Amino acid sequence: MSCCDDLKIICSNRKTILIGEIGALLLDIGKAHPSFINDLSVDGVKSGQPHYHAWGIDDILSSRLLEYLKNDRLKVKLGDEKSVYEFIRDHHSKDDKEIKSALLKYLISCDRKDSADDKGIVRRKQSIKNTVISSPFGSPKEVINLDSLQKRFDELDNQLGDMVERYINHGMDLIELRNAIRDFLKSAFSHALGETRIPANDVTLWDHSFSTASLFKSTLAGKVLGEEPKNRWRLFGIIWNGREFIKRGRKIADIQKRSEIIQEIKIGLIKKFEIAFPIGNALYEDINGIYFSFPGLELPKAKKLAEQCAQKALKVIYEKSDNELWPFFTLSKASSSLTIIAGELKFAAQKRKVPRMTPVLFVEGSEEHFFNNSQLEPSEAVSYTHL
Repeated sequence: MSCCDDLKIICSNRKTILIGEIGALLLDIGKAHPSFINDLSVDGVKSGQPHYHAWGIDDILSSRLLEYLKNDRLKVKLGDEKSVYEFIRDHHSKDDKEIKSALLKYLISCDRKDSADDKGIVRRKQSIKNTVISSPFGSPKEVINLDSLQKRFDELDNQLGDMVERYINHGMDLIELRNAIRDFLKSAFSHALGETRIPANDVTLWDHSFSTASLFKSTLAGKVLGEEPKNRWRLFGIIWNGREFIKRGRKIADIQKRSEIIQEIKIGLIKKFEIAFPIGNALYEDINGIYFSFPGLELPKAKKLAEQCAQKALKVIYEKSDNELWPFFTLSKASSSLTIIAGELKFAAQKRKVPRMTPVLFVEGSEEHFFNNSQLEPSEAVSYTHL
C-alpha cells in the first residue's frame, strides 16, 4: 500500500482547505476597525447592533474588497459552498437553528471554541480612551489609538484588495495568496484585539484568527477524508533531540550550521503539512521539534494518517540532516481544546531522554508503529499549479 493514500486525498482537496483557511483568517476582520472598540468600550459610541463587525461588514470594508471576497475563486466548495464574504458576514447568527450551511456550522464551532479557550472569565470593559493590549502577565503592552487603528484598517483594506485582485485577475496562485495574506495579517492584526474586555485583552486579533483558522483547516482536512467533524482535534508532534544534535558540533561554524539545519527542517515540515498536504498549522516549535494541529479523526483512521505524515516527515529530516537527526512522533488524544499541548510537551521531554535508533510513533501515549528505511518511498513532486 502506498504511504500516502489519505494524504493524496488531502492534497487533491488542497484548494478547498486553503481557501477555507483564508476565510477563517479573515473571519473577524471587522474587529480591526475602530467601531469594534467603540461597541465594546464603557464609554464609546455604539453602532446600535450586536456583532456589527460581522453583520455590518458591508459598511466597514470597501466595495472593491467586498466584491473580490464574493468571487467564485474564493469559495469553499465541500458539500455546500460558501464565499469568504459569506463566512465573514454570517458567522454570528441570531439563531443557530437558522444556519443551514454545514461549512458555516463547522467554522462557527471553531470560532467559538477558540474564543472560549481565550476568554476564560471576562470581567470588565475598558474605556475608549484607554483600551489596552496586555501581556500574558497583565501588564500594558500597547494602547490602541483609534486614529492609528483607522489608518491601519484603511491600509489593510487597500493591501488585501491588491492581493486578492492579483489572485483573481493577474495570475497569482492560491498558495502565494495564502502566504501573502497570512504574513500581512500577522502584522496588522497584532495591533488589534480579538476581545477588548479585561482580562482577555491579552489575546490579539492575530492570536484569535490564527487559532480559529488552524482549527478550521484541520476540520476541513478531516472532512475531505469522509469523517464528520465532532468539534475535536488532535496534535501531531515531530520531535528530536536538537540540543544533542547541536552539541555534536566542535567548531563555531559547525554549531551554527547545525542550528541552521534544524531551522531548515522546520521550514520544510511547515511547507509539507501546511501547504503540500494541509492537515493543519504549526502551533508550537522549538529547538527540539514542532507540533501541528491535526484532524480529530477516530482511531484507527487517525493513526493511519499520522503514520503517513511521519513517513513524509522522516524524508525531510533525513535529507536535511544527512541521516544524523533521528526523530520520533506523537499523536495526541482527540480533544475539544488544544491546550493539551502542555501535556504533549511533557511527554516528549520524557521520551527524548531515551536513545532510539528506530523512529517510533506514539499514539495517545503508547508505542504504536516503528519505521524503517524500507518504508520510505522516493520523494514525490507536488504540483502547486492551477490553484
